[in-house]
Amino acid sequence: MSKDARHSVRIKITNEPWTLRYSREDESLESPIDDVSSQGLAITPPYRENSPFHVGASVEQVYIVSQYRTYGPLNFRIKRITFQLDIERIHVAMMVDDDNSDAIMKQVYQDLYGLLESEPEPSPEWIPIPARGDANEQSRLQRLNFLRERTAQPLSGLEHCYLDPADASTKVENFIGSIEMPVGVAGPLHFHGERVSGPIYAPFATNETSLVASAARGSKAMSMSGGVSTRVMRQSIRLNPLMIFENHKGANYFTRWLLDHKAEMADQIQDLFPEIDRVEIWPHSLGTKVHISLHYTLAESGSLSKVKQATWTFIQRCLDYMLPKESVTIENFVIDSSFQGDTPADRSPLFSGNGIQVIAEAMITEDVAQTILKSNLSEILAAYRHHQTNRNLNDCKHTHLGLNHTLPSLLMATGQSLSSMVDTCIGQFYVEPVDGGLYTSLILPRLDLETVGKGTSFGHQQQCLELIECHGPGKQGRLAEIVAGFSLALEVSGLASLAKSYFSVSRRSFLKNHPVECLRMEHLDKAFFTPILQTLEGTPGVLVESLSFSSEIMNQSYFAKHLIRRKLPKFVGLTKAKLRYRVGQGDTKYYTCVVKSLLSGQDVQLVIESITKNCGELLSSYISRYQEALPYRDCHEREWRINREPPKPLVEFLPKRPACYRQSKNDAYVVIMEDLGNKIGSIIQDSKRIAEKLGVLHGQLRAHAHSDLYMPHIDQINVASILWGSLVVNGKFLFPEWYDDHLFQHQMNLLAKRDTWLPEWDACPKTMIHGRLNQNHMAFHNDRLTLIDWSYSSWNIAQHDLIDFMIHLHHQLDEELLNELSQAHWQALSESSERDLSQDEWQKQLRLALKFYTVFTYPLGLLEDSFQKSSKLIHFHSNLIRILTWQGLMA
Repeated sequence: MSKDARHSVRIKITNEPWTLRYSREDESLESPIDDVSSQGLAITPPYRENSPFHVGASVEQVYIVSQYRTYGPLNFRIKRITFQLDIERIHVAMMVDDDNSDAIMKQVYQDLYGLLESEPEPSPEWIPIPARGDANEQSRLQRLNFLRERTAQPLSGLEHCYLDPADASTKVENFIGSIEMPVGVAGPLHFHGERVSGPIYAPFATNETSLVASAARGSKAMSMSGGVSTRVMRQSIRLNPLMIFENHKGANYFTRWLLDHKAEMADQIQDLFPEIDRVEIWPHSLGTKVHISLHYTLAESGSLSKVKQATWTFIQRCLDYMLPKESVTIENFVIDSSFQGDTPADRSPLFSGNGIQVIAEAMITEDVAQTILKSNLSEILAAYRHHQTNRNLNDCKHTHLGLNHTLPSLLMATGQSLSSMVDTCIGQFYVEPVDGGLYTSLILPRLDLETVGKGTSFGHQQQCLELIECHGPGKQGRLAEIVAGFSLALEVSGLASLAKSYFSVSRRSFLKNHPVECLRMEHLDKAFFTPILQTLEGTPGVLVESLSFSSEIMNQSYFAKHLIRRKLPKFVGLTKAKLRYRVGQGDTKYYTCVVKSLLSGQDVQLVIESITKNCGELLSSYISRYQEALPYRDCHEREWRINREPPKPLVEFLPKRPACYRQSKNDAYVVIMEDLGNKIGSIIQDSKRIAEKLGVLHGQLRAHAHSDLYMPHIDQINVASILWGSLVVNGKFLFPEWYDDHLFQHQMNLLAKRDTWLPEWDACPKTMIHGRLNQNHMAFHNDRLTLIDWSYSSWNIAQHDLIDFMIHLHHQLDEELLNELSQAHWQALSESSERDLSQDEWQKQLRLALKFYTVFTYPLGLLEDSFQKSSKLIHFHSNLIRILTWQGLMA
């Protein structure tokens, strides 16, 4: 369109989305309006090859129409065009082109926003869920439609439900539907138990790849070695009633009386309740209160309801004796005060707690180990002993491998209570060499099982129970033996996997059978780069004449190098593209950029599994088990979003990024960024200025918690403590010739005493940090600091980045330089933060960040770099020791 071309434009401003209507030749066009300012407006018309919009073109005789008045005519000039090809539209920004239009536009802006600001904000409204308490299909659909209206989500998957609302409403409030979970079957496993014998096929509800296959493999191995023997050792429940007296004399009198008569009271309860085989009574006097521990051992027909009845009877007998005593006044009592307290399952005593205690035992012969488990008995025994050592190092009382995976899948399939699974998932796995093979056993001390009522009455769960003949009263013992037998099968199979790396192999085999069309180098053609150049030039008239890729070696991450060496068809890592193009009939232009294909979290996990396979299968199993505690999951989404939608303070620290491309179906996440040349990875001279820049960035980012950041949580860290201990041991094992003994001991002490400092770390103010601040991820030129590769970005203490930066400096660290860098970072952080930060407080945060870095970040980074065998690792190791010594954390 020539600059003299005119359009008659009318903009209608109402409560509906704003639209811009204009006439062009013989057709009328319409597009949405994005924004209105005092000097112009922005529209998003459809993308057309013969689009009338060009940067610099004028649009004249424009009229803006509201429901109250008409403004105009106005003249605009197009200032900026951005191509949004993913939605097939272009974003056009137009500014007023003369004084008259400027005055009219200011009036439009004042009238429009003055009207909007005068409207009162709606007051918060609490809208209750409809039909609460009603248990019928009509009420369920009414609640579902209510949610559709409130959320604008179709919720079609919840529309059809086979559950009876009347039955479901006895187990959940405000019932709207049910969810689905895949159920697989494993077996047969041959049982020789007290309550179960013969071959059994067991259901597993899980979405975890290879779990059912592993259970089937273990079942086959145990069956071919003679089967599994099972028996229920006991069923016990503990309640803790509380008696409250007027004074401590009454409490002491009652305690002495109960100690003298506890055998008599126990006999009375056992006579009244034949479901109770035995009851132990222990009173504990604390001031005016007496806590009573009642430990019940139950018969096959025993249940929690019978135990509560027996406890109520016990309290009534106590009251009958005490109330006539004038010197003793009972003010109140509680049937269960939970006096014993809740201990984390992995650290609680094995033979305490409520539930069924069951044991499963099986032999594994050498022939079966080699043919079915693809290992041998000596390798399996060695893997077990390594596992035991690591559990002992981390003060874990229980020695199972994967009950937190096995038991939930069995219990969900059979309708058990989800709230009981935390305490249920503990056990003692034991392996011992004997004549003829390996003896294996598994004790599960706290199975809380139901075979009638609650979730077992749902159709699918009931059928799963019927599959193993466990539906109905008095079947808890049979179900417990089946659960123990298949849990042992998975423990045996998992142990063999540790000996021969079958965890990672089975997962990779599964992924090979579900291929994805990946991004390849041939996809980076002229058509790929054309819209990028169109955005840069602000016009669709761009013709790419030639495209080539540089043979220059880029600073690839180790993960990318590993995948490149495997010669996968997928394009990963970095490459430099050189383009020659022409805009319209103009002169030839040249453009060079870096194309970065982000590694997916799945890619990184496969590389980590490959690395840890060579470090020992025990570490590999922990990496697989505690993936949630590691920063790899969704790392590609994290980096892509930070480049696409960075927090405002971060923009000046990122390279220029003309395009961020994503296509989930082929697992492609691509960032196009400026070519920083030899600035990346070069030796940084002004380290003090870098520290200042980091302090400014950290202070400004404190108000920008990005939803995709990796956020290490104290509970998550504690659960995975065995993983962190194994990583520290792995570093010492890989580099014994230079790994400092004092540093190793310091790391183990920090892990053992983490309860004394980790809560302080958790309470410190956090900010968005880079997470891997080595010199391959930064450039400093003309006083501009540029940071790349944000895949490790997290929500952490600001000083964590400073420590990372100092450790990876190539020159020697001394106390003078460390003081200089810390002073620069503290001053910049304090000035750029909204809160005052004293130097003492900054130093405290530095020491906590240093402890975190020493036991979590450094061992994981050393694992990633372990096969580079670079002399730089020794230098970085020495720098960490110097920083710890400087802060007085190491002698």
